[in-house]
Amino acid sequence: MYRKITVSIKIIMLLMIISLAACSKITEKTVKNTPADLNPNQTIIDASKNMEWVFGKNYKSWAPSGTDIENAEKLITECFNDQKRGTLNRLLNRKPEDYYRQFVGAINEKGEKIIWVNCFCEKEINFFKDWKTNIIMVADGGNCFFNLKINVDKNNYFDVMVNGNA
Repeated sequence: MYRKITVSIKIIMLLMIISLAACSKITEKTVKNTPADLNPNQTIIDASKNMEWVFGKNYKSWAPSGTDIENAEKLITECFNDQKRGTLNRLLNRKPEDYYRQFVGAINEKGEKIIWVNCFCEKEINFFKDWKTNIIMVADGGNCFFNLKINVDKNNYFDVMVNGNA
């Protein structure tokens, strides 16, 4: 009888260990795909009702995951590299790490996941205390302010817009 109880306890403990291990893997994956992985210079802002100028008509708000943000960062770097190789480098003397980023996600009419990335120079942070919750919009400002769109489904960037100089 004692032997049967000991075997039962061992089986129960083994099942608990397996369950805990499985839960920790699920939790690890879930955490990786949430905005909790954002860097201090990144924020995600919900697409407001008046963003047709970015996403077109009939878009739906969508929150990018941590993985989506990681992929967007790679495309931002690709954009900088493409600018260096181009005949006109509108981001001259700047690096991706010079910018704070606002990520706004939406699903367009075609069902594509789009992230609008709004960037501004780190040196401007003191003027934008609410940058984590409100979209930063300025006139002019040169290459200290730019934005681009990322198509998550196609893994490409498009519509790069660098502000002009006053």
